[in-house]
Amino acid sequence: MPENRIWEEGGLLNKLYGCECDSGYAGYDCSLRVCPFGDDPLTHETDDEIQLLRCLANASSNGHMVLYFDGKASSAIPVSSSVMALKHALKTIPLIVDVEVHYTTGTTLCRDDGMDNI
Repeated sequence: MPENRIWEEGGLLNKLYGCECDSGYAGYDCSLRVCPFGDDPLTHETDDEIQLLRCLANASSNGHMVLYFDGKASSAIPVSSSVMALKHALKTIPLIVDVEVHYTTGTTLCRDDGMDNI
């Protein structure tokens, strides 16, 4: 029997398991240590990273979004967020210590006129 047929018939489909590893560990059994990667937090006076966020929702939709950094989620961010509210939500992500937020125009993250606020 071809190998893919075993999957289709459920032979292995419900028999493979994995783990959700603690931070700093990886692998099917979480036994592997993960080496640090990304920007070295001990470096100083380097260029800051700039992220561009484009919102395609209407501020009046009462929707929200969640942003991720290094696999960690922010708190829920309303699409009608002010600069200060977005800044506060970004600071709920572990590893983000200081952040600057600027809107190109207007006072809310997403706009109702269909224009980008990036």
